[in-house]
Amino acid sequence: KKEEKLRITMQQGIKTRQGMPEYPEYIEELRASGQAVNAGDNTCITPTAGTRLRCFYLSYNPYTPVEAAFKFAAGGTLFLKNNVNGLSVIAKDSNAFRFIQGAKDEALILNLSVGATVNWNVFYIEIPVP
Repeated sequence: KKEEKLRITMQQGIKTRQGMPEYPEYIEELRASGQAVNAGDNTCITPTAGTRLRCFYLSYNPYTPVEAAFKFAAGGTLFLKNNVNGLSVIAKDSNAFRFIQGAKDEALILNLSVGATVNWNVFYIEIPVP
């Protein structure tokens, strides 16, 4: 029962409008990981057409020193920006009430100051935008 209660509580945080055919009752949490290596913009996640990305956890960890930051879309504002020593981890763990969200059809990008190998991880959902 305790596990079921936790699952229901987490789902309630991302519950969408019920009774509307274009919105499911619950949206599946997705997870993505990858590696960015180029200076400048590196696209991490491109949302399904007509949706926006809502991120609950973001992290990056470079092998060598670099200034890194996430942003939505090529012209977006940088966030989670840090000068990072190699072999360090920068992470933002939020929840259904303190998420970071892009606009409709905006990709999530990891921007690097120099070419460096940087691992990244994101937990997110895709929200349909009518």
